[in-house]
Amino acid sequence: MGRTAKSTVFIVAGLFLAFSIQGCDKITSFFEYFSPSKEQPSQASPSEVKPMSPQAVKPAEPVPSAKAAESSPSPASNKNVLVRVGNWSLTPQQFKDRLREIKKAYPDYDVTNSQQNSLLLEEMVRQQLMVEAAKEEGLDKNPEIDKAVKEFRKTLLVQEMAKKLTAGITVTDDEVQKYYNDNKKLMVKPTQWHVREIVTPTEEKAKDLLRQLLGENPPSFEDLAQKESIDESAWKKGDLGFISEFPFPKMENAVKALEPGGVSSVFEGPKGFYIVKLEEVKEGEPLTFDEAKDNVKQGLTLMKQQNAIINKMVEMRKKVDFYINEELLQEQGL
Repeated sequence: MGRTAKSTVFIVAGLFLAFSIQGCDKITSFFEYFSPSKEQPSQASPSEVKPMSPQAVKPAEPVPSAKAAESSPSPASNKNVLVRVGNWSLTPQQFKDRLREIKKAYPDYDVTNSQQNSLLLEEMVRQQLMVEAAKEEGLDKNPEIDKAVKEFRKTLLVQEMAKKLTAGITVTDDEVQKYYNDNKKLMVKPTQWHVREIVTPTEEKAKDLLRQLLGENPPSFEDLAQKESIDESAWKKGDLGFISEFPFPKMENAVKALEPGGVSSVFEGPKGFYIVKLEEVKEGEPLTFDEAKDNVKQGLTLMKQQNAIINKMVEMRKKVDFYINEELLQEQGL
């Protein structure tokens, strides 16, 4: 098999795994992916079906038993069937529908590539053969699998309901402008601190350098950082530039306790023992409307969507038989 063909096998095999971790609409399509025929109500869910290795050899044609031969579908019933595995079947139209769903989720997938589509179809057959093997072993009767399928179904229902409730929810430019005007004081860029650091392997070394920095005729922090620091920032004389987020809490606490020009005491961090110097502080500047617009619109949209879901839950509490045993909750420490 050439390099291109092998790559295609990996892409196709990976497609099934990727489908299983997509959003609600992708999960629904994936769930139906292995049950295009309505003749198989007991088929296992995709969470139990693991893609075979791309290197797997194409399954040999099974030799049917006499009993299987007697009950196999007649040629007439197979006329519009692309493939059949047990009671599972796939028509050309159903395969086209699956390709369309894949194209929607993965725009780079070339649905006109016959070799790629052939590999995809083969992988679908392999998946179904594994389902049949699982049924033969009675795994479809496993209570844990049944429980997982029910939980999966519940998750799909919740996602679909949320999708329906939030469909069409929009935020106008006027709403964005009003929110911006009402909350201008909150619309500011984050404060930035210009920080330098010295990192040493031992606490004793760090304390010795700090004594030098605080003594008479001290060396410059920059020169000491360049000479003694073990961090990669040493080549920049310990300069971390202007930062708005700190690499770890102890550094944040040390920097925020300083005035510009101040040097911290020794503290331990992920790479060793640290000394930091605060060079300058830039207070957060107000954001313009254009700078804040996209984030405000996204936040307002999310808020509206959450409110729609909350309102529906409040409504359902009134409709559905609903009871909370407060006494028992307290006994359980909840």
